[in-house]
Amino acid sequence: MPSDSLTPFYYDNTYWVIQVYRRGQRGVSYLGPKRTVVPLEFARKFESQQKALNVLRRLNKSLGEFETKLITQRLGPILPIPVPETILNAISDIPGPYAFVALDWVQGDDLGKWFRHRSKSTYYRYRRKLLEYGIDITEPYKVVV
Repeated sequence: MPSDSLTPFYYDNTYWVIQVYRRGQRGVSYLGPKRTVVPLEFARKFESQQKALNVLRRLNKSLGEFETKLITQRLGPILPIPVPETILNAISDIPGPYAFVALDWVQGDDLGKWFRHRSKSTYYRYRRKLLEYGIDITEPYKVVV
């Protein structure tokens, strides 16, 4: 008898990039970090189109022609263990990489390992963002059966 808690969780990773068109160049290129032209996997990712347009305004137009483009990647399934549907619904509202940290927290993983290799400001930024969704990563997740 299938349960809703066993339904795999898929995550739509959505972000904006700046696509670069150059004369005589085949294939699609994107603006990377340090204003270089790179393939999609190395492209600079923006949270919103407005942030991409702000960077676009400051670009040297001799690199080519530019266009902002919305990229949506479907990732998943990313749940190795069953999680109640109410928690899945809450996590599906969380944007970007914060959802992955929330899933690790729900599954009881040691977040200290993940944040050990990052700055304290990153930890506090993730904590502040997840607190907006009622998730306190400083406390372990408590499962009530």
